[in-house]
Amino acid sequence: MKNKKGIILSVLLLLLLVCGIDFYKNKTDSFSNFDHITPRQILMQNKQNYFVYFYKKDCPYCKKIEKDIIKFSSNKKNKVYFVDVSQHKKDIIQYDWVDFHTNNDIEIGKLTKSGKVKYYKEFSKNYFKNNKIKNKFDKTVKVKIITADKEYKKQNKNAKSGYVYASIQTPEIDYSSLQIGRQPVIAGVPTLLEIRNKEFYNYYFDSPEIKAFLKNSVN
Repeated sequence: MKNKKGIILSVLLLLLLVCGIDFYKNKTDSFSNFDHITPRQILMQNKQNYFVYFYKKDCPYCKKIEKDIIKFSSNKKNKVYFVDVSQHKKDIIQYDWVDFHTNNDIEIGKLTKSGKVKYYKEFSKNYFKNNKIKNKFDKTVKVKIITADKEYKKQNKNAKSGYVYASIQTPEIDYSSLQIGRQPVIAGVPTLLEIRNKEFYNYYFDSPEIKAFLKNSVN
């Protein structure tokens, strides 16, 4: 009986230790050894060419590319400045996703009485997989197919219950108008800005796009 209690206690202690380690990893900053700046300092660095990476310590999407960012930033050829958005909320303008979805998401079908999706003639289930669409900033548009419910209708004010929408997940932000010392607009994290000749050059949003850019930069 004592042995069983000892085993149970050991297992519980092990679980607590593992949970504690995971909690510690989520709360510690993996980028603490790199140079950090504030959002308003994006265009105020001495370097001619560099990157600015926006992240949060507890962001699961940031975790997906954490090793890639560290590897890229550790290369002396790449100067990367880091911004922990959780520390600078007042210095960042949040992207208006509601306005964006309301004006850009596409109605592509509706549910039948049997609960199946009936797509309009010009669309199909795989339409957006088979057709790569570019936005005005030459970004490949990422699309999520959504059947409108109460939650989605909060994001798209034009949405109607029971109808199906192609929800655009790629933000459109004109960073060319970014000025020294001004608050940048950020759609979310992770976000990577590329600066060339002390001027904005390009931006990469979300882990898949950033990961692809980093991979191409190495090759």
